[in-house]
Amino acid sequence: MKKNILSIAIFYFFNAIGFAQVPCQITLTSAAGTDAQILCQSAPITNITYSFSGASASVTGLPYGVTGDYNGNVFTISGTPVASGTLFNYTVTTTTDGCAPNAYATGSIATPKTKASFTVNTISGAPPSNVQFTNNSKNTNQYSWNFGDGDTISTQANPIHIYKSPSLFTVKLVASYNGKCADSTTMDVNVSSLVLDVDGLTAIAPFNLFPNPFSNQLSIVTDKPSLIKITTISSMEVYNGKVNAGKSFIDTNGFSSGVYFITIINEQTTVTKKLVKE
Repeated sequence: MKKNILSIAIFYFFNAIGFAQVPCQITLTSAAGTDAQILCQSAPITNITYSFSGASASVTGLPYGVTGDYNGNVFTISGTPVASGTLFNYTVTTTTDGCAPNAYATGSIATPKTKASFTVNTISGAPPSNVQFTNNSKNTNQYSWNFGDGDTISTQANPIHIYKSPSLFTVKLVASYNGKCADSTTMDVNVSSLVLDVDGLTAIAPFNLFPNPFSNQLSIVTDKPSLIKITTISSMEVYNGKVNAGKSFIDTNGFSSGVYFITIINEQTTVTKKLVKE
């Protein structure tokens, strides 16, 4: 009798400390790389499957719209993400059921909502002109720039490009996440052959513009009625109006600080000048 009691006690002791259990195992059975997917928004994932030995499983960290299901020692992750974000890291964990300790498998599902965006910062002097581009794209890490002049394509995030001749160039940026979910945007950049050095008072016969740099008011002296256009460095028009011969004033109080181009047009000539708002 005592021998039977001792045997039962030894059995429960070893079972309690795990000697009677085999280690839990988890193995990716879907194709290699399915546990690291990049998807454009609203695209279904390729099913991810794991097999188990002596255990069930659960999962955490999946994006909304993607779920995990355990059936017959196979755990399947499937669905269509309805949430966007740069990266979702998930963890599949075995649930102790005849094995110990638990096993883990990790993976990732990226669902980037990409947005291409950029601004033009500076144009330095007449051509050849150095133009700085600032990349404001969202959820992206790879870029392709076409500067519109037939020159080299750039893959830098924030390139500086040299324009060798005057023209209106259409710049295109394609932004993507690891080469997928590409988005694009374009902007016109005006490089003028008549951009002059900035100084305090510039005479552009038959015109005078002052002061330059300016603050809240710009004075224009012309001997003929003229059309005045003022644009930002990214070619957005901020002023369009006519002035009579003589001295006129333009209220620039609402202009943001930065570089502008003023174009003066009349029956005699067309002149473009670079201005700076302090």
